[in-house]
Amino acid sequence: MNDISYEILDLFKKYGADKEGILKILEADSRPEVLYALSDIRRNLMDWMDFSGQENVLQLGSDYGVITGLLAERCKAVSVVDERDENLVVNQKMNGAYTNISYIKAADFQKMENASKEGKYDLVVLRSDRPEMDIKAIFTQAAAYLSEKGKLIFACENALGLGFLSGAVHDEDETAFTKGELEEAFKEAGLSRVEFYYPMPEYKRAASVYSDRYLPGKGDIPHVTAVYDRQRWACIHEDEISDKLVQEKAFGLFANAYLAVASKGAVSFKAVFAKYNRTRKEDFQIRTAILEENGKKTAVDADCVIVATGGMSYPSTGSTGDGYQWAQAAGLKVTALSPALVPFETAELETVKSLQGLSLKNVEAAISNGKKALYRDFGEMLFTHFGVSGPLMLSASSFCAKAIGKTPLKLSIDLKPALTEEQLDERILRDFAEAKNKQFKNSLNHLYPAKLVPVIIERSGIDPDKQVNEITKEERRHLVQSTKALTFTLTGLRPFKEAIITQGGVDVKGINPSTMEAKKTENLYFAGEVLDVDAVTGGFNLQIAWSTGWSAGKAAAEKTQEN
Repeated sequence: MNDISYEILDLFKKYGADKEGILKILEADSRPEVLYALSDIRRNLMDWMDFSGQENVLQLGSDYGVITGLLAERCKAVSVVDERDENLVVNQKMNGAYTNISYIKAADFQKMENASKEGKYDLVVLRSDRPEMDIKAIFTQAAAYLSEKGKLIFACENALGLGFLSGAVHDEDETAFTKGELEEAFKEAGLSRVEFYYPMPEYKRAASVYSDRYLPGKGDIPHVTAVYDRQRWACIHEDEISDKLVQEKAFGLFANAYLAVASKGAVSFKAVFAKYNRTRKEDFQIRTAILEENGKKTAVDADCVIVATGGMSYPSTGSTGDGYQWAQAAGLKVTALSPALVPFETAELETVKSLQGLSLKNVEAAISNGKKALYRDFGEMLFTHFGVSGPLMLSASSFCAKAIGKTPLKLSIDLKPALTEEQLDERILRDFAEAKNKQFKNSLNHLYPAKLVPVIIERSGIDPDKQVNEITKEERRHLVQSTKALTFTLTGLRPFKEAIITQGGVDVKGINPSTMEAKKTENLYFAGEVLDVDAVTGGFNLQIAWSTGWSAGKAAAEKTQEN
């Protein structure tokens, strides 16, 4: 990451260095470097750590000040050491409200430490901040500053991180290390106890933090290689590989980044997993944490809990089905899950591939299961390389999700719904009269899109080279029928990651409709897509989320005030 300390100072002059000013800076300048320097997303890396409030902290390397501010809030005193004066100035301006921070030039700090050989810091915090970093020498030096029970905290990119093996580029201004290299360096520094944490997707802007005591499960880490500031290439299917690494218990070796905590004795923090969402307004930001004490894992205590985790669609946003597991654990029924507002796959792959990209407007689609009609509507649809999509088909998926999971369905498309079969036959006769001396295959361009003509010819059963004036009434009837009922076999729905919503979820019979509180579990509320409630358009689904969220929030707030 390029150093932009002077640019940050200029931005502080223009907008201010307080919280309001920083928000204005981030709105005005969205470069990754600025986001890294100032965004509170940086706090996620250490926000979950339980501090006593009495720690004396040494931060080796100033960074731009976000982590320093967090430490100042949670600890007794923070000493920040850096070789670059401008970095210290940026940090000081950003954290001017704190009175427990000391800013020290590296040369001055060395003189101070030479005068006092006794380690006095409860925490020493550093990160990989230079190329060709001698990690063994630095750890040995840092360990000398620690008190007997002190902890050394170090963050870096993993040289074998899956994201980087699959095409992302390491930060050229720092050194990446393997897990084995870090373990060896800690051991040489006399720090025999090491615990590794795994910030994802990277340590600079972590959205979640795993540990060896709480590793991800299958599907927990979609799109694992989000790298915001550097070029990358997609060389492998990372989601699948990530799941295999989890299954083979090798996730720790190939995580994108490490946050290592080392000490001479026990080092564990209570939190074994943390997940954040800081994209909302401050009052509505989300933190999920799993704690472990005496071998027992618990969630963070709360007077009320609102589960608004979404469904299984859009997994890249974190909607991976956690809420359903929690509901079942609380004794609630979860109905069958299916992607909805999602395209269909068809059996006629060669045909739809030839039609790929063709959009049909003002057509009528009907879907049936044998003689049972499931759906009929009028609108626009689209052919894709795997099947059919577009507004008409997306809406249809909500009505057909359960049935298509059991058996293929029939799709019948009326290309000319405004015309009866008799009217369509008359229209065809008029077109044929104008093209009576042409071959059949050259007479249909006024009636159908060019891509569709070969399919219509095939479905009609008429010889494409036959003269138009030789086509019989019976053959015209076949053409009319093919136009009024262009059929395909629907074999399934596209996966959850392509769906707009999830159909199914927490059974609403177990939910109080006025408060959204679980009937069997007091103080547990559900809102949004995690519930078995869905509609056929995005607007209605948004309204469901807003209404249930408001009801749950209001009821939980009132309950909390009562307690």
